[in-house]
Amino acid sequence: MTATLPIRDIGDAKLADQLQQGGCPLCRVREDAAQRFLDAVLWESVNDVGFRARFARGRGFCRRHSTEVLAKSRAEGQLTGGAILLGAALRVHLSEVEALLARRRGRSEVARARKPADCPVCEQMSIAERAASETLIGKLEDPAWTSAVASTELCLEDLLVIWQVALQRGSTAWPAVATIQVTRIRDLADRLDGLAHHSSFDRRHLQTDAERLAPEEAARFLGGSDGGTGRPGT
Repeated sequence: MTATLPIRDIGDAKLADQLQQGGCPLCRVREDAAQRFLDAVLWESVNDVGFRARFARGRGFCRRHSTEVLAKSRAEGQLTGGAILLGAALRVHLSEVEALLARRRGRSEVARARKPADCPVCEQMSIAERAASETLIGKLEDPAWTSAVASTELCLEDLLVIWQVALQRGSTAWPAVATIQVTRIRDLADRLDGLAHHSSFDRRHLQTDAERLAPEEAARFLGGSDGGTGRPGT
């Protein structure tokens, strides 16, 4: 697919490559952004005073990226860097729960303490998601890109993300793309119904390969190509 898409810069080349692979391209865009940012944080920003101050104000990482920063720091021999960042986040949350204990605050204060962190990794994922969505919508003026986006396996969340951008930008090419995507979803639903209908002993021989693949496709559509772990804030 990449060879047939008009490429103007490295950003186009990366998006074309994402479209060429199976699964949802925006799921991979977010995950790539997360991994690049974590690398940069561990190797360049862990001792940066400005970053550390913003990190503390945001109250650290979200649940998912708290775990990922440790895994990445171990894999890259940067355990100290991961420990420093996790320690900084831990101190922020420790001060919150200590205040709750000391002042015997009520439910609203507990609710504020439970508020998810303003995770810097999730922020980068959201930026990458928006940029990729806007680029893809802009590319729909070209028939080759239109065909590529229409045929890609967008997950539900990212279909709606791109749909929203298309409406905001008044894309005239989007309705045709959306129609093909909706047809794909309808076909998937029909194949799931067919699998269920053909699941009894006397009809099992009627199951098709397409029906047997439907549950996995449905899980990717509903949960994302990464199993739902790649969305900011999850």
